[in-house]
Amino acid sequence: MDALPEHMNIMAAPEPAVAESLGGQGHLELDQVSKSYGHEHALLPTSFQVRNGEFVTILGPSGSGKTTILRLIGGFTQTSSGRILVDGKDITRLPPNRRPCNTVFQDYALFPHKSAAGNVGYGLMVRKVAKAEALRRVDEALQLVGLETMGQKFPSQLSGGQQQRVALARSLVCQPRVLLLDEPLSALDADMRRQMQQFLKRVQREIQTTFVFVTHDQEEAISLSDRIVVMSKGKVEQIASPYEIYYRPETHFVATFLGDNNLMDGTVRDGGGVDLPIGPVACATDGRGKGEKVYAAIRPERIGLARTIEAGKTGIECSVAEIGFAGAMTTVRVRPNSMPDLSLLVKVTSGRWIEDLTAGASVFATFDPADISVFSRTAP
Repeated sequence: MDALPEHMNIMAAPEPAVAESLGGQGHLELDQVSKSYGHEHALLPTSFQVRNGEFVTILGPSGSGKTTILRLIGGFTQTSSGRILVDGKDITRLPPNRRPCNTVFQDYALFPHKSAAGNVGYGLMVRKVAKAEALRRVDEALQLVGLETMGQKFPSQLSGGQQQRVALARSLVCQPRVLLLDEPLSALDADMRRQMQQFLKRVQREIQTTFVFVTHDQEEAISLSDRIVVMSKGKVEQIASPYEIYYRPETHFVATFLGDNNLMDGTVRDGGGVDLPIGPVACATDGRGKGEKVYAAIRPERIGLARTIEAGKTGIECSVAEIGFAGAMTTVRVRPNSMPDLSLLVKVTSGRWIEDLTAGASVFATFDPADISVFSRTAP
């Protein structure tokens, strides 16, 4: 982990005047944007908007199209079709240096022969900003990222976290309407990565610049974002808040990609609710008709365990198959007595009676039907 002297506390909020000076908001829109390489489709026609000052993360596995979107927005790759607009202006055919966007790259891309201040001020020099104004903005940008005393150091004299902050300052100093971040934290160790996640969110909240962040790290996406765009095989699977993405998945891919989930086949019942392998459950079906085949998903932490079932509670009598202690949480796999071929994963807070559970013990798996998400059964 990088050592952080007291005067370099990256968790300190930027000064209001600095935040106001460096901040800028842009409304980003992708309108049926696609990218193909011959017969290979890197990105199918895609449309979504990022609102002014919003922190949106594009999340997906390798090859899902997330980096392709970022490169298209930045102008490093040309679209095959569609339009990209910032504040209503079509920037689709503009070169990168004429777009109101800056990019923080995964490898930082700092000039090794320039100081931190020289790296930060490079874009201002290219834009021929007056020297006094450029110096002021460089000082503000270094202050924003907690490196105001490190301006004369070279990249080789800085830690990985410090280099990343220089790259962020360099991208913000030119006051972009949209800041693009291409997995910028992936090279950092776990502790510094967590600190930088908190730092990025705080900076974005203070300066209110529109952030488009690309990552394959699910926890990172959930903790940082106002909304998440989940990608798979060149298409958008779902766009929603982190809570909705996690607890209200709309596709099989989203339900299984983010964390653990209990997924069951179901059929919509007459009058509402769903017939599941564990029995009929009175959960919301979002207007789906009788007989429609659906998936039903419930997160393991939304299932409880009890020795007895309380009146008015929904519960299934089960036997314990496996137990895994993981500190504050314990994972328990149970099998419903009425459906022994089915297993449910349960995550509960570790406690005395949970610790005393053994394989084969009889328990009730309890849940609130409102915690079950239902979505159409399409091919995974």
